[in-house]
Amino acid sequence: MKHPVTIGFTALLLILVYGCGKPKGNEAMRHDEPPQIGKGMESEALKKKMEAIQKSPYYRHVIEVQQHVVGRAVMKTEAGTSGFILYLDNGKWVLACLSENGFTWKLGDGVLAEDDKKLMKSAMFGDASAPLQEDVPHAKEGCDFGAEVSKAIGKRITGISVGERCFNFCFEGSRELDVTLRRDRSGKSAYRVYWEQW
Repeated sequence: MKHPVTIGFTALLLILVYGCGKPKGNEAMRHDEPPQIGKGMESEALKKKMEAIQKSPYYRHVIEVQQHVVGRAVMKTEAGTSGFILYLDNGKWVLACLSENGFTWKLGDGVLAEDDKKLMKSAMFGDASAPLQEDVPHAKEGCDFGAEVSKAIGKRITGISVGERCFNFCFEGSRELDVTLRRDRSGKSAYRVYWEQW
């Protein structure tokens, strides 16, 4: 049984400090340092955005995903230029991949179908593994999708957090797979993922 959940580019679930207070791509950043408190948004404005998110249909979708993954440990991973998969300790898997509207989540069990595997390496989307031209966090770094996602192996999922152009699988030990929607050097929609401290 698969449960698709779509994250749109403009959809917001939760406005977090993740990324909000981080320096831009041309400034030094470390993946093992927690994010800093964001500036430029008053607490009242932040509260209103969060309330709007919680009233959206999208919020219910994310809650559904959480019920299936929170508390599960990651046993194995695979990743490609347009998505990745986490195999869980109960025999199920969760696939996160790019779609026309942002990101799509699928949950399933058993052997992953070939059509689903292709979603992780779709020619419809770009490849943001090379350094980016955008002025964003970690822009000057490369992104090894497989290496970053594999750092979750053996770790237990504690939650999911989502922002306007990002989402995170949160893990024990205050770590996360931080996924952001980007553009590659050709301007095509792409994503990046890093194992971060939060």
